[in-house]
Amino acid sequence: MVEKMMSRTDEKYCRRTQKRAGLTARQVLVLQGLDQGLTLRQIGARQHLSVNTMKTHAKALYRRLGVNNRDEALARAHDLGLL
Repeated sequence: MVEKMMSRTDEKYCRRTQKRAGLTARQVLVLQGLDQGLTLRQIGARQHLSVNTMKTHAKALYRRLGVNNRDEALARAHDLGLL
């Protein structure tokens, strides 16, 4: 039951963040994972996606935020109020 509630909260956060920043759902998941200190491999494993797929989503996220790496992405996301 708690997991179901957490899932709904995550979905609401994901939708709200998508609207504010124009990010895809996968890009939001990558951003959340990076904020938790996870590697792209770990984020992918949670979503049952390959590390190469996660790299593609991360690159698109960086491009959308106008940054070059995960540290810059997290700083920019915090500046924009996404995290």
